[in-house]
Amino acid sequence: MNNSLLNIGASGLRVAEMALQVTGHNIANASTPGYTRQQALQTSNLPLYVGAGYLGQGAHVTTVRRIFDSYLTAQVTASQSQASGLERQSQLLTSLDGILSNSSTGLTVALQDFFASLDGVAANPSQTAPRQAFIAAGEVLANRIRSLDQRLETQATEVNQEIPAQVSAVNVATKQIAALNKQIRLAEATSNGQPANDLRDQRDALVRELNTVVRTRVVEGSEGQFDLYIGNGQPLVLGQKSFELKAESSEFDPSQYSVSFDTGNGTVPLSVEQLGGGKLAGLLAFRQDTLEPARAQLGRIVAALGSAMNAQHAAGFDLDGAAGTALFSFAGMPAPVASARNTGSGSMSATLLDVNQLSGHDYQLTFQGGAWVAQRLPDKVTVGSATPPATLAVDGLEFTFGGTPDDGDSFMLRPASNAARSFEMLLNDPRKFAAAATDPTAAGSGPLDNGNANLLAALRNATLLNGGSTSFGNAYVDLVTDVGTQARGVGLMAEAQGQVLKDSVAAQQAVSGVNLDEEAANLLRYQQAYQASAKVMQTAATVFDTLLSIAN
Repeated sequence: MNNSLLNIGASGLRVAEMALQVTGHNIANASTPGYTRQQALQTSNLPLYVGAGYLGQGAHVTTVRRIFDSYLTAQVTASQSQASGLERQSQLLTSLDGILSNSSTGLTVALQDFFASLDGVAANPSQTAPRQAFIAAGEVLANRIRSLDQRLETQATEVNQEIPAQVSAVNVATKQIAALNKQIRLAEATSNGQPANDLRDQRDALVRELNTVVRTRVVEGSEGQFDLYIGNGQPLVLGQKSFELKAESSEFDPSQYSVSFDTGNGTVPLSVEQLGGGKLAGLLAFRQDTLEPARAQLGRIVAALGSAMNAQHAAGFDLDGAAGTALFSFAGMPAPVASARNTGSGSMSATLLDVNQLSGHDYQLTFQGGAWVAQRLPDKVTVGSATPPATLAVDGLEFTFGGTPDDGDSFMLRPASNAARSFEMLLNDPRKFAAAATDPTAAGSGPLDNGNANLLAALRNATLLNGGSTSFGNAYVDLVTDVGTQARGVGLMAEAQGQVLKDSVAAQQAVSGVNLDEEAANLLRYQQAYQASAKVMQTAATVFDTLLSIAN
């Protein structure tokens, strides 16, 4: 009996010591990111039957477990991907909104000053100073247009450079998760299934970090290994094997990156919807839904403005009686670009019929079932179709088709993509400004008139865009308003999702986080248990000594 009492005391010491070690481990890792509170679970030893009944034989620790809730952890992971994607998209939208709406970088003030200078010429058509002021205002407007396009190009470059960096971060994380899967499987297999708590914490932290970049779905296997999937079920991690994403050149623009899944035998493009969330989805959504449409709208406004000004100036006469020449130069419409994925020999050309009918969108034409189908980007609304050899007219454009395309072949056209970057003021001689509606040098002509200057100034309110309903200034205001609305909307969603993330983390930490007050109380409790167990052993030794003294 004395031996049993000694063993009971020893078991209590071991249990209390392990509980103290776990508590100390919790306290030491209270500030460790991703750490999950641990707990030593104890149970009674099998009792001993002694005739008079069963006598207890102390206790032992069955396992050290994580205080872990898989549902709450999944909520944090999902919230993280949404919050990170919206936050990155909001940052880019806010920057773009500032560029377009700022009076020192946008076009609103420059357009106002440009047309005001035309009013000055109309008021004094024979004077040189107003003509010089007009040339200066035209140069400022042209410089502002090119500068604005360059700023948008800088944003496009920023997005383009960040995409491969984020893809690389995904691939690094998936390799680490696969390696941890291997370590966890080995550790738990060699410990009779005891959980490798700290390794599992490291893996959970990596999964959350991965979800800041791309949304993943986690499936835990029977051996405690994580399988991670994205998109339409493409695996990023399967047990101890990881798969990679690739930053590939866009099929229509080699200078732009898109995201694809590497199957080992090729790649599968991943859309914003398939990425589901995270920074990668935020980057691609901004480029696809805002930046590229904004550049298309800017190009359309600039091309329409330059065309209208050049046409009207050509209708007037300068101080020497010569017909007006072009005020502005800008690049024309580029040719449609074939997809790098095309397999047929189809060809396509496009003609600009009416610059004022341009919608401010890019177009993708795809060969499907024997016909070319035109979709407006980025909303992918079908706007027309044609079966060769017929042509296709869409929004002031006419498409002509040739060759033998394969089903699924496609082309993209960005009608006004080059207008802003090449926009320049050509007029540099005040005498060459064609302010007059009639030839001032013709026989019988009266004083120099201002008829053409008035007509040029009247273009500020001419509703030439959007089917004859919108002026140049209002079209730019619409662009600024649209981007601003998107910036505010996404900003509010990012703020709301950020709060959802905070609440999810708080709920998860309420279960799994380390509470130092609680751990301090546990420390005292287990210390007392240790001291009490030691007292039991001391008592057993005293009883044993008493027995020895009786025997002697």
